[in-house]
Amino acid sequence: MSGNGTYLICNTAKQSPEISPLSVEFPDANLTLTPEIAVTYFTSILVSDLSSNAILRFRADVGSFIDTFVNPGSGGLNGPWGLAFGTDQNLYVASDGTSSVLRFDGIKGHFLDVFCEVANPRSLVFHLSDLYVCSSSTGMVLRFNGLTGSPRGIHTAATSFRQPWGIVFDLRTNESFVTSQNTNRIVSVAPNSEDSFSSSKSAIWSDTDIMSIAGLELAGGYVFATSPDAGGIVAGFNRTTGKYLSHFEDAALQRPFDLKAYNNRLYVCNSGGVMVYNLSIFQHRAGAFEDHQGSLHIKHPDLQCASLLIHQIN
Repeated sequence: MSGNGTYLICNTAKQSPEISPLSVEFPDANLTLTPEIAVTYFTSILVSDLSSNAILRFRADVGSFIDTFVNPGSGGLNGPWGLAFGTDQNLYVASDGTSSVLRFDGIKGHFLDVFCEVANPRSLVFHLSDLYVCSSSTGMVLRFNGLTGSPRGIHTAATSFRQPWGIVFDLRTNESFVTSQNTNRIVSVAPNSEDSFSSSKSAIWSDTDIMSIAGLELAGGYVFATSPDAGGIVAGFNRTTGKYLSHFEDAALQRPFDLKAYNNRLYVCNSGGVMVYNLSIFQHRAGAFEDHQGSLHIKHPDLQCASLLIHQIN
C-alpha cells in the first residue's frame, strides 16, 4: 500500500467492487479506518516471464510495474506459459519444465497445488465448467474438470494438428480455434458435448501459412495471430471464413508469442516487452492494414514475455 495523504493505492488480483464498507487497517498502530472514499479499480496485465520463471503484474492503462505476483520458481514453476483465472478466482499457470498446470492464490499469488499434469503445456483457458490445455509435445488439447482437475478426455487430436500452442473459444458458438505450430495453420474444433469424453472433430481453418504460428486472439470480425519465427508480424484472418486478410510488420516486435485485445487495443507479448496497437488500424483497406505504428507499453529488466493475461475486476 502507498499513498500521499489524499489517496491510497492497494494492489489486489481479484476483488469484488461491491464489498462495502471499505476498511483500511494499520496493524502497527492498532487502527482501522472506514472512511467514505471513492474506489477506483485498475485493470492489470499479468505476464509470464521466462527469464525469471515468475509472473509479473503491470497496470494495463499505463504499463507501470506493480509487483512480482508469483515469485520465481514458486511451486516449482519452470518455463511459465499460459495464464488463466479459474472459477475459484485462483490463478492457473502452465509450467513447461514440470509438465503441469500449477495453481496459485488469486489474491496473494502464493502456491497452492499442482492442479493437473500436462506434457509441455502452452496456452490454457477455462470454458464453461472445464479447463482446456494445449499439450505441445503430444499434439493434443486436453480437457479437465475446472473445479477438481480430474481428466475429462481429449478435446482434440488430429494428424493435421501438431504442436498446439494457442487456444481461444468463440463464446457465440462454443467452437474453439487452436494454433498448430508445426503445420503453420489455425485449426477449428467443434464444441465438446458436455457429458462426452470423446475427442471433437477438427479441421484446418485458416487458408494461409504463418510460420510457427503461436499466439491467437479474437476481436471484432478478426482472428489475430502472431509467431516468434515469422518476423515481427501480426496477421489478421476473417473470423467467419478463415480467409487471410493482411498483416503488418514491426521491427520492434522481437519473437512475439502472444497477443490479447482489450479496450480497443491489441497488446503483443514479445521478448522486448509488451507492444500496444490501436485496434482501429485493423480496418481492412485494399489488401493492407492502415498505419500500424505501435508503442512500447511495458518494459522491464530482462523480461522475456511468453504469455499475457488482461485481468479485469469482476
